Amino acid sequence: MALKIATLNVRGMNNVIKRQCINEWMTQQQIHVLCLQETFNNSNDPPWKNQFLNHDFYHSASSNHARGVLIIIQRQLNFNVSVTSVLRDAEGRYLILSIAVGSHCYRLTVLYAPVHYEERRAFFKSLASQLSPEDSNIVCGDFNTVMKADIDRLSLAHTKPRSASIRDIHTFVHTLDLDDVFRRQHPTEPGYTWVQPHNQIAERLDMFLLSEQIQKVTDVSVLLTVFSDHYSVALQLSTTEGIARGCGYWKFNVQFLKESDFRNRITGFWEYWRYQKQSYTSLLQWWDAGKAQIKAIFIVYEKNGKNDSKQID
Repeated sequence: MALKIATLNVRGMNNVIKRQCINEWMTQQQIHVLCLQETFNNSNDPPWKNQFLNHDFYHSASSNHARGVLIIIQRQLNFNVSVTSVLRDAEGRYLILSIAVGSHCYRLTVLYAPVHYEERRAFFKSLASQLSPEDSNIVCGDFNTVMKADIDRLSLAHTKPRSASIRDIHTFVHTLDLDDVFRRQHPTEPGYTWVQPHNQIAERLDMFLLSEQIQKVTDVSVLLTVFSDHYSVALQLSTTEGIARGCGYWKFNVQFLKESDFRNRITGFWEYWRYQKQSYTSLLQWWDAGKAQIKAIFIVYEKNGKNDSKQID
């Protein structure tokens, strides 16, 4: 058996007919968990959720009737899926659920990255601080950039994406030890998820990025939709139980404190982080994000050693 998760930029959920189409499409495609972006709703408890019977809703709304991300989880599955924690941002850009599927624990993140480069760069840095490479991460959504310009983008007008934007998403991927599972399974297939005929552009903007330790992917594919200008991407995870493994916990190796290279990394990071307080709504939020970022530095250093070339900026 497999858990089927799909991601889609839905471009609005306020039309009753559109919601009906999404509901029927979920049933037709046998989607158990649907991660949506651009819901255009300003409430974390949308009044129309009752239109989706036997489903649980988790929403990160936006205050200006734009953005908004949503996770819909089907109830009464043949295997146990439970949500143990929920983290929302204040801008409707991301939503992070800790979920247990049988004995396996995952951190499921749906995101809608900003269109503009500078905002997107800051967004990836902020989101990375909320996640840890120690966890089994499933990150999906509309990244508003591509991973590889030569295969993920077609432009008959011969325009090119910013190389710095591609570097930023690669930094995000390397920081969290993520894997582009569609590209791994389909190394030569473009897999475009957004097409703009007027400007003669096609791009693979919608993706699943998974922690490299997740070895239960049985399929990942692009699905046609008729109610959005984006295609959906669907991922299937095997729910077959092997040796039961708990969610685990992390313990810092204090021996690293004796290594000058490690101390320099922490010092360099903190010199940068101490000036980021204005980017957060409270000192507590800034402090929690900083602790998460330091933890990520610890884990990457422990995994890769002194010669690790990956940096957390």
